[in-house]
This record gives sequence, C-alpha cells and structure tokens, in this order.
Amino acid sequence: MSKQGYTGPLEQIDECCRRISIDYKSGIRVEGRVFTDERLIGQICTDPATGGVVSPGGVGYDINCGLAC
Repeated sequence: MSKQGYTGPLEQIDECCRRISIDYKSGIRVEGRVFTDERLIGQICTDPATGGVVSPGGVGYDINCGLAC
C-alpha cells in the first residue's frame, strides 16, 4: 500500500531545509523544520492515522524518553 506524502505548507529555506510556519494552525508557538532534499520530500508521511510515526527526536526531549542531554 502506497502512502501519500505530506501535502501541508512547506516554505523552502535552503537546499535541504524547509519550514512549517506558526501560522499553519492556531496554538503553534514554534515553527517546524524539515531537513530533507528533493529526492525524499515526497516520502514525508508521519500521520499516525495513516501508519506514520511520532519521532522523539522530532518532538524534542521534553517528553522524558530517557535520553540524557
């Protein structure tokens, strides 16, 4: 089964960095950054409802996953 890639708003910052603005949804206080290139950008799909994942590294260390900083 093929998954559809991310279709939300991405602003390209440079060759390998894209940004999701805080204006995307109400309540967002920090912009999102996606580090990828043109080859991989179409494969972004992290929605749990469609079989994606939530990455502790992508969320941050405040979820107390046991990583020592």
